[in-house]
Amino acid sequence: MRCFVCIVILLLLYAVKASAQSLVNGLVEISNQGAPSPFTSNSFTITPASCNQNPVSAATYNPTRLQFDDVTNVGKVCIFDQGPFLLALPVIPGNYTLTVTVTDDRGLTSPRSAASNPFGRALPPIARTGVRVIP
Repeated sequence: MRCFVCIVILLLLYAVKASAQSLVNGLVEISNQGAPSPFTSNSFTITPASCNQNPVSAATYNPTRLQFDDVTNVGKVCIFDQGPFLLALPVIPGNYTLTVTVTDDRGLTSPRSAASNPFGRALPPIARTGVRVIP
């Protein structure tokens, strides 16, 4: 009987390990705030180094990275550089949201996430003209 219990425990441990999934790809989709569908998207690769990071405060203008909760490490997040993609968006203050879907190593894709915090693109102040040194 003791041997049977050990075999059952080993089989359960193997089943838990075999069912663990590894995320391999993500897809960011950008929408105008409140719009029913995205107007652009960008894929990215997920690596273990991307996750188990400390959360960063949300940006409302000119963000360059995105983050989502790390389901493996409670209280940590996964962070991804999306600078070239996000900074290529048209300059509109506070008018965008994004969603993320992820795909695991078995080819299964998650449902679309809830929308992110609203964010926008803003230009820096224009260069000053008429600059002179005066007495």
